Amino acid sequence: AWNATPAANGSGQTIAIVDSGINASNTELASRISADSKDFALQAGQQRDANDQYDHHGTTVALLAAAARDGSGVMGIAPQANILALRVDRKNSCTSSCDFSETRIADAISYAASKAVTVINLSIRGGSSLSAVNTAVSNAAAQDVVIVIAAGNDGNANPSALVTGVLAAGTAHVIVAGSVDATGTLSTFSDRAGSTQNSYL
Repeated sequence: AWNATPAANGSGQTIAIVDSGINASNTELASRISADSKDFALQAGQQRDANDQYDHHGTTVALLAAAARDGSGVMGIAPQANILALRVDRKNSCTSSCDFSETRIADAISYAASKAVTVINLSIRGGSSLSAVNTAVSNAAAQDVVIVIAAGNDGNANPSALVTGVLAAGTAHVIVAGSVDATGTLSTFSDRAGSTQNSYL
């Protein structure tokens, strides 16, 4: 795709990363982090503590999506795309396992759609279907936004109800993303396609 004419490199497109924040100083994303990026988890007047500026998970997801194609570090899928970083983890929760609020996730999805992004990525944990999130996904899909949601990392035969709920809400606009290893084999920890096989990548 990178060598296609025209190149499929994400130029002029924006990917929203709904996650745990990103390291804005990472050179692989230089000059491509949108000024509209926002932290949805803070109350009015709150600030992140010094040890809670960002979590590595969100940064890694952003790099996989859009790291520069410069022959070093990570090679992003869309190396010229812009990133809209939308942080939804509760303050200081990522010292153990990041805690994501349903309301904050839904708000971030709606906000991303209002900014005319091309793709919204949801690489977040959750076992239950979330009504507010599903509604936000349905509305985003109606605006022709593609939603990519992680299948999950529990090695299960089927993705969780969170994933299947998002898929039902966004239908053909949703891609369920599994994980592969360096040989292209499905990772042992990755949830399998199961009932989502027609939307699973």
